[in-house]
Amino acid sequence: MSRLRYRPWWFARRDDGGVASIVGILAATGVLLATAALTVDVGQLYAEREDLQNGADAAAMAIALDCSHKRVSECQAASATAEDYANRTARDGQADPTRVCGQDRTGWLPPCSAMNLERNATACIGSRPASGINYVEVYVRTERPVSSDRYILPPSFAQTLLGGTTAKGVGACARVAYGPPKHGLAFTINVCEALAAENKVVPYSPWPPSSSDWGREVYLGVHGPAGRTCNPGTPPSGWSLPGGYDWLDEVSLCQFVLGDDGIYGGGSGSPPSQDCKDALDDLRDSARIVAIPVYRWERGTGSNIEYQIDHYMPFVVTGYHLPGLSDPSIVTGDDPCSGNDTCIYGFVLPFDAPIQDEVGEAVDGDLKLSVIKTIG
Repeated sequence: MSRLRYRPWWFARRDDGGVASIVGILAATGVLLATAALTVDVGQLYAEREDLQNGADAAAMAIALDCSHKRVSECQAASATAEDYANRTARDGQADPTRVCGQDRTGWLPPCSAMNLERNATACIGSRPASGINYVEVYVRTERPVSSDRYILPPSFAQTLLGGTTAKGVGACARVAYGPPKHGLAFTINVCEALAAENKVVPYSPWPPSSSDWGREVYLGVHGPAGRTCNPGTPPSGWSLPGGYDWLDEVSLCQFVLGDDGIYGGGSGSPPSQDCKDALDDLRDSARIVAIPVYRWERGTGSNIEYQIDHYMPFVVTGYHLPGLSDPSIVTGDDPCSGNDTCIYGFVLPFDAPIQDEVGEAVDGDLKLSVIKTIG
């Protein structure tokens, strides 16, 4: 056993320099240099791509915001907006927005179908929305301050190592849809009622509002068919001045979908469905923002009432009082309505509140509340 444990000094050291030999072989054959070139140059491509994508995303969001809020001059200056955001998000301060296009009901954006994309422009993910949905696409590519070809990204390591390596361009694309919410609560109030409520706007964040804002809680529908009165103007032929409030025709779960030209239907005095009662409970418990449709004119009689939308109002439900069913405000504890009153308690939020919904079809005019979503 002692002989087995004994190892001569020359035996123990005969593998000295093995690592150095391997490194020397790899260096001589170019493996290490090629690995370094791959790491450095591919990393540079990924960093450039990230810069460009950030710029495209920021530009598309900014343009969608301008167009959705009908800021005409800013929306029409979409290319300048894209260049500004693309350059500001690039680490070297330079990027080239090759194309800005879209689909907008107003026609302020050039259509994407009429454009030939520049080389090195990366296509957006997925397909474009159907006709009627507003969207904007922004394409961004590499831009170098000084180069024989300013729109390519030369490989730093590989070009030094091999010389004459063909450089490639890097591009990115972002597609953002914008427009009114596709769905809203199947309950509508007239523009006079809405104007009174919107004078008590509370900030969305933090939530719930502080006790100093509890006095801003509003009660929608409390005035019944008479409603609050104001002078919204002279109604078009066939339409009449607004009354009070109404439950609307539902598509599902107490939701309604805005029809063509901003028209939607309901039934005067119709009671809320069980789905609407369940939906009010869910909205109260989740503090989720819901779009309340506000109408300017009405026409028809009985259960065949039609409404012309004026705008959407962002609202957080805190409680309700329906005939035979009452649930006091979860924030203030108040339940001021009684008997056969129909009241929805809650807080009106700013029009830039982050409502979560699908983007609906565009209509003429500014509905104030918008959904803006990245879709490609």
